[in-house]
Amino acid sequence: MTVLASACVHPVSTSWRLSNNILTPPGVSKPTLTQRTVISAAAGKSVCPQGVRTRPTGVQIKVTRDGLANHPPGWLTAWTEDLEAQGCIVPGEAFRLATRIAQSLPLEPNAGFQLLYPRDSNLVEIDPGIRLQIMTPIVKEGVAPDAPLIDATTTISGAPDTGIAVNINGQFTNNVLGYETTWYSVQPKNRLPGVTVAPTSTERHIGGTTDNPAQPIRNYFQSLNEASFYGLFYKGGQTEFTALIVGGVTKADLDRRTKMLEADTASCELLKNEMCVVIPKRAAVNPMVLVTLNGREKLLNWGATVNVALNSGGIRQPSSVLPQLSISKPYGDGMAPVQFDHSDSAVLGLILMGGESISWK
Repeated sequence: MTVLASACVHPVSTSWRLSNNILTPPGVSKPTLTQRTVISAAAGKSVCPQGVRTRPTGVQIKVTRDGLANHPPGWLTAWTEDLEAQGCIVPGEAFRLATRIAQSLPLEPNAGFQLLYPRDSNLVEIDPGIRLQIMTPIVKEGVAPDAPLIDATTTISGAPDTGIAVNINGQFTNNVLGYETTWYSVQPKNRLPGVTVAPTSTERHIGGTTDNPAQPIRNYFQSLNEASFYGLFYKGGQTEFTALIVGGVTKADLDRRTKMLEADTASCELLKNEMCVVIPKRAAVNPMVLVTLNGREKLLNWGATVNVALNSGGIRQPSSVLPQLSISKPYGDGMAPVQFDHSDSAVLGLILMGGESISWK
């Protein structure tokens, strides 16, 4: 997959450059560039949708800044998945093509993230770049499903004129033996549409000891092995579950299933228990992003910014480390440094998409 500039040849940088609220990618000489042509491998189909040209070298897609700006969040991923479903591009290239398009032109700093990932309070699509963390309490045999697992005490201190502090202290009840945390990776399938989701590591804590079993007590994706597309569906209000993991053989199949859940009472029974798994209310499922902080890998909540990353690294005032802050982020199949004004805190609002390396030492 390649990108061709539709402009005169200028010296180009190998770095990302953040300036005046525009993030310019490597390979682009000026932040004023407004169009490029992205070339991807064709699937052999002679007819593609309007705006996509077929050539002996592959399909050519003309990308403009105005065109990218006039679409809702997540549109770009959905569009390339549709190209793949129609046989216009080779199987397994949809998300890579979407990422390459999002990295092709100077855009607002977080525009690429918004183009790739939809913004829906009820649904998180499980795409490459996301890591999943599922935490599950381990309870004693025979404990009722609604038995309390945490004892919490609340203390209030201070006075109205000096400020009031509310402290909540919680600990597991005797019903709990320990807890298990499992991390799942999301990888694009090789020359096939969709992704694979598999556990990569598990930590089990019982009675003050920790071990790393080869498999979790329950692999929530094991019964969804026929799916190639996945979503985490959350439902507000009082429910008996934390979330539902919904699968689809195709992206259209996943969309159909999630729309059914949005229009009705969310339950796997509504989907006839086909490619739908309940995350129990006692468990917690968290979409995460993996970054490197001062040489050590760190999982942060999905949608975290550079500011949040620095907070997680123990920096209470992130602007204080701007002079020595260094950031690299993925570009294509590699990494590229981010150039920015070290006296401007704008870089702290940059949303992390996974794979970034951040250091301040």
